[in-house]
Amino acid sequence: TPAPRYTLARLLRKGIYNLSHLGHVSFKSLTSPIFTYHTSTSPETQSLSNDKNTVSHWLTSIIPYITHTSPAGTDLVAPPELRQSAAEQYLLALPLYAPPQIKAPFPRNTYASDASLRTFPSPITSTYSTPPSSLTLAAIGHNTGFVASLSSPRYFANTSHAEVAACLSAILLAKESEESQVFSDYLPLVRWISQRRKPPSAFHTWMANILDRRTAPMSVKHVKAHTSINSVPSNMNRAADHFASNAHNLCLPLFPIPTFHMAPHCFFSASHGFIEGDISQYVQTIPSLRHIREYGVLNNELILPGLYDPTPPPTFPYDRSPYAYSTIIQLYARCAQLDTRASTFSRLENGFSPWCRFGCSEFETPYHIFSACPHFLPIRESYTSSLLSSIRTVIPDSISPDIHQRILDITSSLFYDSSYWPAFLTRYYLGFAPSLYHLPIPLSLVRSLSSIFHSMSIKLAGRIWADVRRKGFVDRFGTTSPRAVNNNLSEVVRLIFRL
Repeated sequence: TPAPRYTLARLLRKGIYNLSHLGHVSFKSLTSPIFTYHTSTSPETQSLSNDKNTVSHWLTSIIPYITHTSPAGTDLVAPPELRQSAAEQYLLALPLYAPPQIKAPFPRNTYASDASLRTFPSPITSTYSTPPSSLTLAAIGHNTGFVASLSSPRYFANTSHAEVAACLSAILLAKESEESQVFSDYLPLVRWISQRRKPPSAFHTWMANILDRRTAPMSVKHVKAHTSINSVPSNMNRAADHFASNAHNLCLPLFPIPTFHMAPHCFFSASHGFIEGDISQYVQTIPSLRHIREYGVLNNELILPGLYDPTPPPTFPYDRSPYAYSTIIQLYARCAQLDTRASTFSRLENGFSPWCRFGCSEFETPYHIFSACPHFLPIRESYTSSLLSSIRTVIPDSISPDIHQRILDITSSLFYDSSYWPAFLTRYYLGFAPSLYHLPIPLSLVRSLSSIFHSMSIKLAGRIWADVRRKGFVDRFGTTSPRAVNNNLSEVVRLIFRL
């Protein structure tokens, strides 16, 4: 029921136009803000005592109504300090228990944190704007453990955010009055804490706030991930990794989003939540995902884009590189418009053969030409060798040997059918690459590897298709030299539409 107009007019005449003049916002629960009318001896509020119940009831009902109309969340009406206090109390109130793989308790005042991302294949009829995924985080300590999920519709999160959230959870679990240490395998976070540069996200600001409030020293140290070293830091890191990696199928509590440390003006998407950092990366990612989802059936073959690497392709090969011809080949392949013999035969039939022009007993389809034709095997091997050389230069020394080898194995199979590809079929010529997000490597390295994969795939596809067109020219005219230009309009039109 709306408050009477004369009541609101009386509030304005008395100079009461802020909620703080009448009461304060509190939380009955984390998602249900209520307005509490406080008593006051000031003449302005005493004259409104008759309207106390009306105003209190109206404000109590209008605040949830206003906040529920915004998809950003109902807690934004509360002060930032109150939101941070509620979030920290919420984390400390979650059940703490020892992970089952811990056979003996770890040292006191020693903690470890880790995060895990798992992307699930999306069905054909999926309505997700991005492939469904699970982002978990874990913090463990002396005979205790903590696990939560950061797959929240309120925040556009990635593994770096989850690593920071896991580390700040471990810091929060440690007693403020006792000297403690936390081990993390996320080296950028450890370096940021030691240098204290500008916080890249609200999670970093929240962590810095927790560290500043501590009365006892707290050290965050780096530990190499996925090693077989028998030491306390390595054992704790393996336990935290196991704890987070095996929690994807569990019903986990959601990690609170630190809206209280976000910028006053922050981008928000109804489908992805708050967006911090480089908005251009988000702008490039979402339209590309939407495009490949809407045009998933490519080259008369069923393609599920959610199974491949979701990293947006680099823009340089498309608008500034001299390989523009190669990018057109990729576009034609995606649209099933490459004039392979199988495609030409399916459209024109009479006078055309669907068999490979290089003598193979296979239909000349884009897949056969780019991936299976033995005529181009030396070219694929040469480009694979060049690709491996490029990849080795960008892999940092901090990557463990087994993960280093897995990256090289994926690289070696980029142009060939292998188990690293969905359905065991390579699709590099369509602009796809095997997903690397399941590997425990930094997001920046994933983007660098994906960019190199994409650029080299474009070059190889252009090189192979150039040889195909050259062979077609020889078969038709008996020479590799171009003919004299024919200005006959009908001949020009016929040649254009043959493409």
